[in-house]
Amino acid sequence: MVEGDLESLISRLAEIGIGEPDRLDLREAIEADEGEKTANEPGERTKGWLATITLKAATSAGRVTEGGVAALAATAIAHYLGIA
Repeated sequence: MVEGDLESLISRLAEIGIGEPDRLDLREAIEADEGEKTANEPGERTKGWLATITLKAATSAGRVTEGGVAALAATAIAHYLGIA
């Protein structure tokens, strides 16, 4: 993963099992947040995407892998933003 490289982030998310519709949603969120991003946290739309992924994990009937994927996605985004 390369900090600041959206394509490497999207590729990483595919590797960990994030589906294409969710990856497209994240791409749109990051691009929309571009001017709003601070050095220490993602923009509002990206935060919303993370909340959605976390909710999907929480409501996945207890499948452990779903929660793990949400955590990996959050870590990947933090690396992309340079805050991890």
